[in-house]
Amino acid sequence: MKRLLPITLSLALVCVAPALAGLDAKNGELGFDLGYTHFDSDVSDKGAARFNFRGGYCFTKLFELEGEGTGIASYESGFPEVVTALSIDFVNAVFNFHPSNKQVVPYVLVGIGHATLSIELDPGPDVDDSGVAYQIAGGSRFFFGDKKRVAVRVELSVIDETTFDQTSTHVGLTGGFTWRLGGQK
Repeated sequence: MKRLLPITLSLALVCVAPALAGLDAKNGELGFDLGYTHFDSDVSDKGAARFNFRGGYCFTKLFELEGEGTGIASYESGFPEVVTALSIDFVNAVFNFHPSNKQVVPYVLVGIGHATLSIELDPGPDVDDSGVAYQIAGGSRFFFGDKKRVAVRVELSVIDETTFDQTSTHVGLTGGFTWRLGGQK
């Protein structure tokens, strides 16, 4: 069931034809990213797969408010088998920069959210804890097509989360697609 929701959302996004896009204020975006995250060594020695689902609204050409759901997980075989999973819901302030090349839109973002870290041992107990998470990230969107409605998005992020009475730092690299929603002015 946990895998069915991300797959369904991804397929829905791919199949939905977005409205005309623009790079100005008063429009939004939907997108998803896949990538890799290096867990803090206090959490896991393994790298982890990462999935992001995001949606945002541009209040101005520079400022966008974005919601992001992030799932990060790693698996260690052996005895016991260990599944480490981190899920975070972020609210991000995104600052979009518009150079003369309108196909490329670099950005930086800062976010705050709620994190849940779970560790499942087989055989053994499952433990989890929740806390606050912060992120800072930078990347670019590379728009293509005549109307620039679809973009490839590449992002490098640093996430700090506090669970189990300690703060851990995770570094991730993701790539994905973004659909701009709204009309051009």
